[in-house]
Amino acid sequence: MNMKKITQFEKSHITKNWKKLSIKEIAKNLNRSVNSVQHIAAKLNVTHSSYWSEKDLVFLKINYGKISNKDLAEKFNRKVAYVVHKANELGLTNQQYKRWTMLDLKFLKENYSYKSNSELSKLMNRTPESIKRKALKLNLTKNFWWTESDLEFLKNNYKTLSNVELCNNLNRTLSEIRNQAYRLCLRRIKASTILEEDFEKILIDLKLDYKKQIKFWKYRTDFVVDKFVIETYGSYWHCDPKIYKSPKNKMQELKIKRDTERTKYLYKLGYSVIIIWESDFYESPEQIKKQLSAVLGSNIEDNNWPKSVELLRDNTEVIDSITKGESIP
Repeated sequence: MNMKKITQFEKSHITKNWKKLSIKEIAKNLNRSVNSVQHIAAKLNVTHSSYWSEKDLVFLKINYGKISNKDLAEKFNRKVAYVVHKANELGLTNQQYKRWTMLDLKFLKENYSYKSNSELSKLMNRTPESIKRKALKLNLTKNFWWTESDLEFLKNNYKTLSNVELCNNLNRTLSEIRNQAYRLCLRRIKASTILEEDFEKILIDLKLDYKKQIKFWKYRTDFVVDKFVIETYGSYWHCDPKIYKSPKNKMQELKIKRDTERTKYLYKLGYSVIIIWESDFYESPEQIKKQLSAVLGSNIEDNNWPKSVELLRDNTEVIDSITKGESIP
């Protein structure tokens, strides 16, 4: 196969930009492979390894010892030997290859079973990877045994404490907390939005017996009153049709699809869905309250009730028929 002819422009571009751009950038500019650019550079006797930009040096100083030399070499598009040589010139020390003393080994053996690698990393001034490798060589294992008191504490506090707080109290890693919570089927209640909190005041004012954050299969609902599910829709997240003519992104498209599927599923279970949009609620809270009271106070048969009603949005015939107790087609 014949090699692509080297033009004068390519020679000039490589010579001028060799110390300014990476080899990948030069290769992209010239529509050549990295190997091709390196081959041309060798013919032109230009060297890349001798020049380090200020940006590269700062990155090296911050990350040497935290990122492997191989990854650093790939980042700088240099050989590993060049990276190590520059680090030595700057007086940098690699924690991954820091010599282990007898005291270090003793401390690791005594603490590895119940301290996380991140904690040991800070205490021993080494990287978590270094800790992990040495522990494997010494056949050290973590203590994954949970006492009855630990399990009881986790069950009683999982909904109120964060995983980080649980880690500190139980002296365990985040992964241990998450895995054990999964095994015990522990779940946290989703934090209420500001819209949900503001709307809940209306339910309290109406003295309704309601439940919140009830889950039906894979769908979590905002509020449940008897056989009604009340959903408060944020304008952006649920793609309010009064504001957006069409979905702006994939997230809104998926949200619309999921809202539709949830409404159909709840209807099959015998529930009807009342939808309240954020913009309507904050513009006319009293009207929302009045219509909600009328809908929830109606005695309409399940088979005459529509799948969902959007307060202040659906035609007035729907709301009027509800308040009069008439059948809905």
